[in-house]
Amino acid sequence: MLYRAVDAAGNVETDKAVTVKIDGTNPTVLVSGVADGFVYGDATDLTITWQARDDTSGIASAAAELDGEAVEESTTVPLHRLDLGEHTLTVGATDEAGNTAEHTVTFTSTTSVADARALVYRFAADDRLNLVQKVLLLVDLARAERALDRDRPQQAARALDSFVDRAERVSDERARDTLVRDGRALLGHVDGSATLPVVS
Repeated sequence: MLYRAVDAAGNVETDKAVTVKIDGTNPTVLVSGVADGFVYGDATDLTITWQARDDTSGIASAAAELDGEAVEESTTVPLHRLDLGEHTLTVGATDEAGNTAEHTVTFTSTTSVADARALVYRFAADDRLNLVQKVLLLVDLARAERALDRDRPQQAARALDSFVDRAERVSDERARDTLVRDGRALLGHVDGSATLPVVS
């Protein structure tokens, strides 16, 4: 663009040039570490990262929310701390020109005998379960798994009932609540009262 100034006496300066950038493009938001539409076992940890780019005016701000709660970039999310079911990650960005973009990822957290077993090992390693609790919980899960493999749902249900009963006596709140929840979800799957999504 060319411009020049004219004074009150009519004197005109030499034309000058200036480049004006008009940013009419929304920023780009990329999310990694979690896949849209995927089902994850709740023994999984997801490290969620994102990147916001704008090659014209630059990024002014970017933020993310998981189920309505703010999360930092490169946050590791242990899925056992989330409720079983569907979750939504939303990343929004605004560039220096005020253009906005939003990227939404929806995923599901579920459980399985394998996930419950992995969490028993994890909680024991974190000293949230003692050795006796660990061994007995693992025995219940092994009994349930064998019964399911042999298509004996009643036996599996009895083993899972025992698992839940033992989990309810765990003193550590996080371990207790997580294992009881997962045991009940597995029971619901066995008796047909609830359907767990299958891990992708």
